[in-house]
Amino acid sequence: MTNVIQFRRKKVVDTKPEKNFSMGSSIKMTNCHLEGNGIGMLLGDGVEVNMDNTRFVNNGTGIIAGSLDEQLLQMLKTATTTERFNYANELSNIVDEPDTKKRQELIKKSNLGQKLSTVANVATVGSWLGGIIGGVGSIDLNTVMQTIMGG
Repeated sequence: MTNVIQFRRKKVVDTKPEKNFSMGSSIKMTNCHLEGNGIGMLLGDGVEVNMDNTRFVNNGTGIIAGSLDEQLLQMLKTATTTERFNYANELSNIVDEPDTKKRQELIKKSNLGQKLSTVANVATVGSWLGGIIGGVGSIDLNTVMQTIMGG
């Protein structure tokens, strides 16, 4: 399979099948078609996937194993000093826009959005940043700004 990002691997101690999705869980997919998604599949740590005749078509990324937050923050950490300064300015302008539709357009047009869209499509990036700006993300705006500025 192409377009798979392996971010981190946790050591799984107990691999017995369990009824609930948790460490050591497995997913069986047969004859599935995942198309046009920002991320075809986002897997938590320790989840085993068995696929048979499953297709990923035109997704931003086929599979991400690990946290999307960590994937996007890692992309920001690789930015040059000039890029970081520009991203911080863009993010400041995006945060100041109260209208969510206009905010999504700003994200889509921004260099920051384009940089992050190498991990997921712009719609997914927009939702991720929108959640952070709205205070409903799994990480906060200060964390993103500190990552951008090299903290």
